[in-house]
Amino acid sequence: MSDFSALFLPDDKALHAALDECNALSAPHGMTLTPQDMRMLSLRREEALSRAGRLEFDASIYRRLVYAFCDSPFLSPRLYADMLGELLELFYQLKNETGESVSDDELIQAMQESFNGRAQGDMTYLGDIVLASVCRSARGLSEDELWEGDMEP
Repeated sequence: MSDFSALFLPDDKALHAALDECNALSAPHGMTLTPQDMRMLSLRREEALSRAGRLEFDASIYRRLVYAFCDSPFLSPRLYADMLGELLELFYQLKNETGESVSDDELIQAMQESFNGRAQGDMTYLGDIVLASVCRSARGLSEDELWEGDMEP
């Protein structure tokens, strides 16, 4: 990550404090992050932002992801931190794919509904479902209409 972009990232203490606040949301569902998990998530966030070419001024996306996913029947305490990192990476990837045509909250809601619904916790399938859903919505199409053009000779 460039020195310039590092200026815009919250410091590790601020990010760890935000993730610690997330524990208050997720603990009632049996999901908590250890200090080691928080360090790993901090690194994954930096890597994801760098790969996506994005800047983020706070840790609000982690908070929103935790709020949306902590009660999912497809998360386990053992895999919680890794899945949270994967969800963050997918979020930034989808933000780049959709441009700014979809708000952060709309994207997270679509991810959460698909994760707990059709994807049943499968991260690869989740990315495909959400991207198709967002494209369909942006075009004002039903799911059947989205795929009709692909079937015509």
